[in-house]
Amino acid sequence: MPESTGSPPDSHRSANNINDPQTGPSGPGLLYRSGIVLLAPLVLGHLCWRARKDGGLVYLRERLGFYRSERTDNPDKYPLKTQAPKSQITQSKITGALATDVQATDVQATVTLAPDTLAQVPEKSFDGGQIQGTYERGPVWIHAASVGEVNTVKPLLKALIARYPDDHFVVTTATPTGKAMINNTTLPRTRHHYLPLDYRFAVNGFYRHVQPRCGFIVETELWPVLYQQSSVPLVLINARLSEKTIKAATGWLKKAYRYCVSQLALIIARQPSDEAAYRQLGATTVEQVGNLKQAITPPDHQYIASLPHPFKNLHRFVLLASTHDDEELQLATRWLQQNNPPLLVIAPRHPDRAGDLKRQLYRLTKEIALRSHNDTVDDTTAIYIADTLGEMDLWYLHANAIFLGGSLTAVGGHNMLEPACLQRSVITGPHLHNFDKEVAKLQANDAITVCADAAQVIEALIDQYDNTGTTEAMGKRAADTIKPHQQVLPDYLTLLAPYIDR
Repeated sequence: MPESTGSPPDSHRSANNINDPQTGPSGPGLLYRSGIVLLAPLVLGHLCWRARKDGGLVYLRERLGFYRSERTDNPDKYPLKTQAPKSQITQSKITGALATDVQATDVQATVTLAPDTLAQVPEKSFDGGQIQGTYERGPVWIHAASVGEVNTVKPLLKALIARYPDDHFVVTTATPTGKAMINNTTLPRTRHHYLPLDYRFAVNGFYRHVQPRCGFIVETELWPVLYQQSSVPLVLINARLSEKTIKAATGWLKKAYRYCVSQLALIIARQPSDEAAYRQLGATTVEQVGNLKQAITPPDHQYIASLPHPFKNLHRFVLLASTHDDEELQLATRWLQQNNPPLLVIAPRHPDRAGDLKRQLYRLTKEIALRSHNDTVDDTTAIYIADTLGEMDLWYLHANAIFLGGSLTAVGGHNMLEPACLQRSVITGPHLHNFDKEVAKLQANDAITVCADAAQVIEALIDQYDNTGTTEAMGKRAADTIKPHQQVLPDYLTLLAPYIDR
């Protein structure tokens, strides 16, 4: 069992502090500060566009650091903190930042839950954005940028909520889709906020409002001003950083990276290569206990199988899951060239792309149905766009063959351990650098199919669709491959305990 490393969490000093002339800058740097000021008009324009598109007013307001007062606990229990002197900034400098309460109406129609499974969704993770009750200490803060990071951290968050029944939690995301995932997950004593922009006024507004006790940031969220302005411990969890990124980071960007690393109390890396990359930036307090994505709680197969979907027991289908722009068009074009092809279900990584995606695919076929519209599926339907949140397990469980997206483009792949929990093997493209270790283990057990291009993907989909026995055997091997990683979550709880208990 790992032990916590570095200085005691209340020492007001970063365990990875490298702020000296030989190792790194003492602040974000003049170029970074000047750059974000010059970009302010573009940033504000993008914020307004995104708020109009799907984020709503709460997105705009929170990202700019303006919050409504919604706390129902006693503010005298943990009064507002003033910014600590630089010499007294605590072990870690928090990365993401929080904003205000979330209500169901804040998520616009472009990010929707499945129309016929709304009744299955658990109660909201908050009550009108308020955490009920009185708490002795400030909240534990977790930042997860978007859908992928939220899915990664959910098992850990649920474990923390269960372990600390007298504490409350704040989760931040940077996107409305990330918010929707949190909003529709049962998370007692938890509220959501948007991440503030990396401007001092926004960051300070967040810290004054939320007053977090500590911050756990998922993967690679490096925001110099957020780090600098924090006065509580920050831990980077499931941290990933490729050697390619390190080599590409030169000059002011590398200095900014080094400064961010200097403000961390602890870095918990996914794998040895990530640990080595952070040490190249000067980090000294780094642990490596495995990929947090491997802490997935096996889902309830019977419950998932009981959920309604529009063509249960009527159609066999092939699934393109977590796809990105151009992947769908490449694969759908080849798929529809077959003679009487089976139904193609596309679940895009970002459901708000559904409108653009339908327009792209309309050139291939007009027989397209959308999940968010509750369209029916019949024998003439060629493509079904699953543009909802919270149903991916449902599609995984019933699909006859699965392609996992982000792998025909340079995205680097998505989490193939989630379908593996459901005894489902996947087909991918060649771009898998985000999961190279996991892919190697699955390949060693003949539990994944990696293809060089879209043409090979189609061949593999046809083969797995036609050979059910072989496909099911690969799925069972995939599930067996990920079983040895059950210790990841307990190790995380051990490492994070000193920062929560401080």
